[in-house]
Amino acid sequence: DDLEGYRILRGSTRIPLAAGENCYTEGELIALAESGLVDVVMPDLARVGGLAAAITGARAARAAGRGYSPHHYASDIGFSAMLALCAVVGDPDPLLRDVSPWPLRSELLEEPLEVAHGIARPWSGPGLAPDPRAVVIEEYRVL
Repeated sequence: DDLEGYRILRGSTRIPLAAGENCYTEGELIALAESGLVDVVMPDLARVGGLAAAITGARAARAAGRGYSPHHYASDIGFSAMLALCAVVGDPDPLLRDVSPWPLRSELLEEPLEVAHGIARPWSGPGLAPDPRAVVIEEYRVL
């Protein structure tokens, strides 16, 4: 939310800037997109309040001539929702995908999401993702 900080940074580098993964409201994403201070807006579905708010932020970025790249580092349920966002808004900048070994991400879904040659497609079944595996949820249950 430090637009003045982005203004200073923008004035001191030619490196493209990306931000927005820590915006917690739709309004913050829109303000960032419309500010012209970053090149890529990165809505995080879990932080900004869900799919609708992230779509609004991504559309605001595109309307302002900025790119968007959804931010995500969690389970494949969230990655699947992020792919749905991209299907709705269209043409994201390259997406970041954490591929470090983490069983809760890679083993969580009944049908794993496929990423082949750098391309991932949104889930085509009902809902935002394949069904989660109850046995994996139980194995990693905290409460």
